[in-house]
Formats: sequence, structure tokens, C-alpha cells
Amino acid sequence: MQENSTDPHPLGNLAYDWVTLVQNKAQALMAYDQYIKDAEAAGSAECAAFFRKVHDTDKAQLAEAKQHLVKVLQGKMGGHKGPGRCTRCGCLSGSVPQVASPASSSGNERYSG
Repeated sequence: MQENSTDPHPLGNLAYDWVTLVQNKAQALMAYDQYIKDAEAAGSAECAAFFRKVHDTDKAQLAEAKQHLVKVLQGKMGGHKGPGRCTRCGCLSGSVPQVASPASSSGNERYSG
């Protein structure tokens, strides 16, 4: 992904929010898998069923969030009106890269764009 080298913060707040949400949902799914195993090991079918329900809900939300992230990164969502810095999310809407799949976060701090 090519970024504007003069922009100190090439990822706007809205895109950062979506990246963070995707990361958190993915981590939660891994935790739920362990919770399900723990419930099954404890012989609690009711707890395992609830953890599966929460897992399935978050999995569906993750799929939807990835679609939103792609649209935001492509400049198709978030109020992008043309070239220049977007007033809603801080991205450079005229130079938003086209992406085929969502990006992942590597522990970046939240910043204002």
C-alpha cells in the first residue's frame, strides 16, 4: 500500500477505528474458542452454548466490519468529497489507496489526523 510520504499520519481516525475494531473482534474470537473448551472441560454445556452464541455474533460482526474497513480505505465510506484532507476522518481522500483486503494494526497509538 502506497502512502503519502509527507503526511505524518496517513491513516485517519475513522480508518484507525475500523482497524482497531477488526483486531479486537479477531482477538475476542480466539478467546471465545478457549472459553468454549474450558466450559466443555468443566462439563457445562450451557456455558459452552452461550460462548458459542457470543462467538457467532462477533464472527458475523467481524465480517461486516471488514467490509466497512475496505470501503473506508477505498474512500467509498466516510464522507470523502474529493482530493485533500477529509474533514470527517482526516485521511487524504485524493490519495486513498485501493485495497483488496483489510489492513491489520500493529499496535499504533490512536492519533488525530
